[in-house]
Amino acid sequence: MVAAVLLGPGGERFELVRDPLGDGTRALKRRPGVADWRVGEHVARGTEAAARSLPFATPSDRDAGRLADESNDSGDSGDSDDSDSEEDVTLRWYATHEDAVAAGMPSAAPTMWPPAAKPRELHLDRCARFLPHDQDTGGFFVAMLRRLEEGEDTKDETERPRSARGDSDEDRRRARRAEKTEKTARIRASAAARAAADLPDPVRPLPPGEAEAIATKLGIGRSTRARLWLGTKGAVTLAPEAAPDLADLGGVAVASAGVVALRPRALTRDEVATAAARFPYDLTADGAEVLAPRMRARRVRVAPTDLQAMLAARARGIDVEEEDQTSFFSTGKRETLRLTPREMADVTRESWRRAEASGPGTGAVALVLVRRGEDKAAPASVAFAVPGRCDEKGLSVSPEVDAESARRLLARLREVAGASRRAKK
Repeated sequence: MVAAVLLGPGGERFELVRDPLGDGTRALKRRPGVADWRVGEHVARGTEAAARSLPFATPSDRDAGRLADESNDSGDSGDSDDSDSEEDVTLRWYATHEDAVAAGMPSAAPTMWPPAAKPRELHLDRCARFLPHDQDTGGFFVAMLRRLEEGEDTKDETERPRSARGDSDEDRRRARRAEKTEKTARIRASAAARAAADLPDPVRPLPPGEAEAIATKLGIGRSTRARLWLGTKGAVTLAPEAAPDLADLGGVAVASAGVVALRPRALTRDEVATAAARFPYDLTADGAEVLAPRMRARRVRVAPTDLQAMLAARARGIDVEEEDQTSFFSTGKRETLRLTPREMADVTRESWRRAEASGPGTGAVALVLVRRGEDKAAPASVAFAVPGRCDEKGLSVSPEVDAESARRLLARLREVAGASRRAKK
């Protein structure tokens, strides 16, 4: 509102600066300014002011006001005798200054509403609004105004010729150097905060090359790779999309962020010479859910019946082989029993063969249930994912899934598979 007044008639010698907070606050959720808004007034229901203002309120408020008046007329006033309670006060919204004046709104001033003449040319979207419910903060409005020199053009910078903007090659190089220097300062501040913090195992960058190696093995893109960080006890954390680069937070030590996506695993002697040795991690249940839709590798499509059988066995605790078991698939090594190729549905067997062909003894995979939309030409989407393991003997649910988690996943699988069948009908 203040920005609109300064930029409106009589205040033409100012302009709003684009991105007033700079790159240092990219992790904070913000909303751009708006070029159109309404103004509200608190009125007590059933009073003369409420009746006078109702015809001039916005259509939705008029309907709500009539319903409230009908409720009051019917005697439904609740159990409270407090006439100042929140239930007895409502907001009347006015779209224009004229409507507010006609409704008798006290202290209504024209500058409380958007300027009538071309409000979008003021570039109010360059302001920043921080709302309390977006990230559990206070509410803030930020705008930076620059006074224009005498005779200076108020055109948007992007509309001016390059020669008039002054963004020469040297200017751009200088800007890149400044940005790099600022980022380096934030990274150093972040490292210093971790060193000084009373946290035994703070979230920190992965060792050099490790994030790229994980991204290559999972087949995930650059934006997802940038969100991989080292967490507690060697686990790999996937940072939130709102703050992919935790170093941008500056001098803050982070105890946890996002979800734990991968946990390191100990390899058996038989796995040392297999593809599992090149990816010594297990996906977690949360990691499989958020990463599977983004993965182009280590993803095995499984039929719903096969997923149900494996999760049901884990939920009942019967998929871990006992020492004295004498069935034909017993090894006497107390291994996790696998879904063998002979037991698999055709779609599962075909996907398992492709995974094994890419690297015998694959190791950690995401077991996924896919769904196709009405457009058959469009790629299938992941509807459900479970962390698993894949080797030449078959498929199994990852040890990261305990009995309780298996029961929750099984209930979720039934919902997803049931919805898919209903969609096909």
